Amino acid sequence: MNPYEYAQEDKLTARLLKQQLARKEKRAMELVSDFAKKHLTCLALSLGKDSMTVLHLAHKSGVLKNIELVLFSGSLVETGDTLLMIKAVEQHYCIRIIQTHPTAEELASASQLVDMTSNHPNIEFVYECIERPRWKKMDEYGTDATLLGHRAAESRVRKINFRMRGFAYHNQRERVDIGQPIADWSTQEVFAYAAAEQIPLHPIYNKFAAFGIDRFQVRQNSIFDIKETSKRDYVLYKRLYPQAFEQAASYLPLMRNYA
Repeated sequence: MNPYEYAQEDKLTARLLKQQLARKEKRAMELVSDFAKKHLTCLALSLGKDSMTVLHLAHKSGVLKNIELVLFSGSLVETGDTLLMIKAVEQHYCIRIIQTHPTAEELASASQLVDMTSNHPNIEFVYECIERPRWKKMDEYGTDATLLGHRAAESRVRKINFRMRGFAYHNQRERVDIGQPIADWSTQEVFAYAAAEQIPLHPIYNKFAAFGIDRFQVRQNSIFDIKETSKRDYVLYKRLYPQAFEQAASYLPLMRNYA
C-alpha cells in the first residue's frame, strides 16, 4: 500500500539526476550501514519524506534488520492518515515501528509552557511532549546512536550544523553518535529519489498541495511538534483532519487561536 501519488516532475527529475542520485545514494548507504553494524542504532522516523528516505536506504543496503529501534515520536493524538501510514510502512518494510507519546497528564502540564502567539519555537513544550518520551524509549533499548533525516537545505541552523559537524558527529550532551546521511540532499533530490524508488510517502504532501501549498515547504511532524508546525498548518489540519484537530485542541485549547 502506498497512499502517495508521485508528481510527474519528480519522475522526470529522477531520470535527469540519475547519476547524481546514485552517487549520493552510495555515500548515504555507506554511512547507514556503518551505523547499523557498529552501534545499537535508533532510526528516528517522523514519516516525512526525509526520514522515510533514510529508512529506505537502510532497507536497500540490507541493514534494516540490524537497526535496534525504528521510533516514531508521536503526540498522543495523530491523524487518520498518520495511523494508516504507520501500518503501511510496517507492512512494506516488514518492520515494527515503536511509538512514543506523552501521557494526558504530561501533556496537560506541558501545555502551560506554550505561547501560541509567539513566532519562537516552544522548545520546552516540545522537549516535554516529544523529546523526553523519545529519549526514555532509547534508554530502554540501550541505543547509542541515532540516524536522522536532517538536511542542510531545511534551515540555516541545520546548514551551519552540517558545515561544522559533517555527516556524523558525537552529541556530547545526549551521549550518542548522530548520523545524518542525506544532509547534503536537496528537497528536489529527495522527492525525485522517492519517485524513482517508490518510497511510501505521507499523503499530507498531496493534500496540502491541493490547497495551493508548495509541497517542498510541507513538513510532516507530530501534531504537537509546535516548533515545526506553523499557523498555516493548523488551519489546514482543521480542514483536513477535523476530528484529530478537535481531539488535540482538547489538550491544547490555544491551538484554536491558530485555526
